[in-house]
Amino acid sequence: MKLSMNYLFGKDVFPFDVLINTCKFSFQSLGAQTLEELKLQDVPIIQGYTIYMDEKTWAADPQGVTPLDVNLSISQPELDGVIQGGVVACQTYDERGHYVYLPVKERIAAIVERAIKWSKLRHIPVSERKVAIILHNYPPKNSNIGSAAGLDTPESVRRLLQRMQDEGYTVDTVPETSAELMDIVTSHMTNDRSMLTDELLASAEGRLSSADYKAYFETLPEDTQKSMIESWGAAPGDVFVYDDEVIIPGFANGNLWITVQPPRGFGENVSAIYHDPCLPPPHQYLAFYYWVRNVFEADAVIHVGTHGSLEWLPGKGAGLSASCYPEIGISSLPNIYPYWTTIIGEGIQAKRRSSACLVGHLSPPMTTAGLYDEFEELEALLDEHSHFEQEHPESVSDIENVIREKAMACHLIDEEQGAAMGMDDLITAVHEKLSDLKHMQMRNGLHILGQGPEGVELEEFITAIVRTPQGDIASGLEVLAEELGYDWSYIEQHAGDVNDEGIRYSHIIDQIWNELRAFVRYVVNTPDYTVPERLAPLAAVIVREYIPKLGQTKNEVTSISQGLQGKYVEPGPGGAPSSGQVDVLPTGRNFYGLDERALPTKIAYQLGIDLADQVIADYILNEQRYPETVGIILWASSNSRSHGQCLGEFLYILGVRPKWQSNGRISGLEVIPLEELQRPRIDVMGRISGLIRDMMPTAISWLTRLLNWWQT
Repeated sequence: MKLSMNYLFGKDVFPFDVLINTCKFSFQSLGAQTLEELKLQDVPIIQGYTIYMDEKTWAADPQGVTPLDVNLSISQPELDGVIQGGVVACQTYDERGHYVYLPVKERIAAIVERAIKWSKLRHIPVSERKVAIILHNYPPKNSNIGSAAGLDTPESVRRLLQRMQDEGYTVDTVPETSAELMDIVTSHMTNDRSMLTDELLASAEGRLSSADYKAYFETLPEDTQKSMIESWGAAPGDVFVYDDEVIIPGFANGNLWITVQPPRGFGENVSAIYHDPCLPPPHQYLAFYYWVRNVFEADAVIHVGTHGSLEWLPGKGAGLSASCYPEIGISSLPNIYPYWTTIIGEGIQAKRRSSACLVGHLSPPMTTAGLYDEFEELEALLDEHSHFEQEHPESVSDIENVIREKAMACHLIDEEQGAAMGMDDLITAVHEKLSDLKHMQMRNGLHILGQGPEGVELEEFITAIVRTPQGDIASGLEVLAEELGYDWSYIEQHAGDVNDEGIRYSHIIDQIWNELRAFVRYVVNTPDYTVPERLAPLAAVIVREYIPKLGQTKNEVTSISQGLQGKYVEPGPGGAPSSGQVDVLPTGRNFYGLDERALPTKIAYQLGIDLADQVIADYILNEQRYPETVGIILWASSNSRSHGQCLGEFLYILGVRPKWQSNGRISGLEVIPLEELQRPRIDVMGRISGLIRDMMPTAISWLTRLLNWWQT
């Protein structure tokens, strides 16, 4: 492709603003272009789908496109950082019985209009560029404005306003604090009906006359109009309609419109309405996006954080039509969407159903949970018990009764089971559970767009990264355990046991964790560090890779700026750096999911084995027998984030492993011999979400084949 462009336009000359691609696969995987060439080209790529079904079948299919089309025309091109455009051609037979592709004219017009809007961003002067900034608001109360998961939305938006003003956007006011910003937002029209007053309604800046909305409504497909009227009455309905006008939340700040996403619906069960796959949004929802596009005349929109409701509205799963509500809402507007990189499944949903250019942001600061209140008291009692066993054995029974009662009060041990357990077994079980709780990773605050961890937060974040294996780099916990003469996997699974020297493994685990924190603190803060040879690779990767990449978190705001200029936003993988996916760093990239044909990956399958062994060991500890059936819930986000760990756990519990090709894709499954498995095979009851069915059809098909085979 590069040679063709050089021949047509000259070496490294790109005389176009946007590239519309209708080829299947990824440019990079085909060797047509490298990532560096795509970055040098620096134009958005709008992806059009040529699908393996005729137009009539596609139009009637609620899923939109087949799993094969998802893989070839949607998933793989996402590796190139594309913006999803939609179906442009469907396959059918010609009069000779040959397959041909015929254009879907209305969808071609839509994708061209989307490309034009992205192109215009490159030419509109910054001072004239108009942008709508949409804050999430679920449930629709003022207390929930800016409630994006893991993100300090108010402070992120405040800093974004400052950046935009510095770049030359017409911004009248940049609040001094995030609290001041939220005061301004809530002093204007919002979604909170309990805060409505006649004065607020009368002063609302955003208004759309009923006549204008009705005229727009009549341009929508007939099936859409019918569904809207059946659910919400004749246009314009009665949601936020005042004085024969539909009220639009928000306020103008120069050429910016700062607003809250309208409510998905109203009713007693707001959560059910929010995720209802059939119920259309109220008239005001469509009026809101129409007003942003055609009255405010936004050149682009920023949906701030994870996640909104637009991409979850009724319609096809992928390859949307003009009748699908996400397509009706966003239309051709460039959609910049800062999104938490670990929430891959929902992010991909936004990418595919609202044509979002994702800008992945870092997880909030990380720490370990530790123990507190009654859990801390219980740990102290366990330590006291060890002391009494050695120094005052005659008093042990008194403290044992207290431990039993406290363990049941903390719900670490079931009351019925706890009353009958032997004391040694109970103490072992409580030690294990307290050890798991104490060292569990947790978020410690919220992330601010463009701000990487510093100081203690940097140390904690890197500790969270190095606690798990990262490619060829072993887990810091495993290396330190080996330095002390222990097998980390063994002592972690037997935290409540006592070694030959009379020391509980839970105390050794605490020691190793403390050693890891001290090691990270030393390496992070000591330029000329000296460490043992076994720890040298870990120290080197911390200094050369992890710290610099976390320092590039500022790219998050830079990428938003590039998107608003109609430039290319570099792609990168989604996932959690603390789950063995440090390649997610640096953030600020248009993240994609994995090639689902490779799930679970080899590393994820091995981690799935560990998960399965832990589940089985816990059950045996409590029930003194193997489980007959294990239930597993398979979600798209968790398996995307972990590269299929839960899929691996599912397979291993059954006693099955994948067969991987040299390219990492799975070519089949094989049964593990019982002499190798060293335990009975265990039935698995799986429950899957619709999202994992759509995102990972190959992985789900392997499970389906396996279970069908198992039953026969």
